[in-house]
Amino acid sequence: MPLETQRDGRYPERTVYMTTLAGRAELFDWRRSLLRTPATEYTQFAAALTFLGHLTPAETATLPEEHVQQLQKQVSSTRSILERGRQLGIDSLFLVEDRYTLTQLEAKLTFIQQLIQEIKDGTLAESIDDTLKWKISRPDLALLSGEKEAKHQVNDNKSNE
Repeated sequence: MPLETQRDGRYPERTVYMTTLAGRAELFDWRRSLLRTPATEYTQFAAALTFLGHLTPAETATLPEEHVQQLQKQVSSTRSILERGRQLGIDSLFLVEDRYTLTQLEAKLTFIQQLIQEIKDGTLAESIDDTLKWKISRPDLALLSGEKEAKHQVNDNKSNE
């Protein structure tokens, strides 16, 4: 519902709207839904994990180490923000988002450190002929559909010869 029209210098007029009761009710329903219902939020990192097997284990063990360093900086920065908020007497209610961020960062950091360890300790990879290879017990499930088709074509060509 329009409340007023304003003009600021050479800028065009703008209309300021007032929230309606229906709009306010919708806003609060939406907020309640966000807090009540878990939603899956895919990150770029999760997408990268999906295709982990397309890189070598050696490379996969080193790339996340850079990620770990960046996460450690973010964890430290978020802890500083929380500490500064506490020193300023900011109520805990207004630091909840930062606490949530810190928890997510710490969980991600722990996960990545464990992933690196599992690559190095033989849980996910093994050394074959002095080369680190992924441990794959079902290679037929590891191939992409295009790779499966190419493999079948090679096998078909061999059987036709």
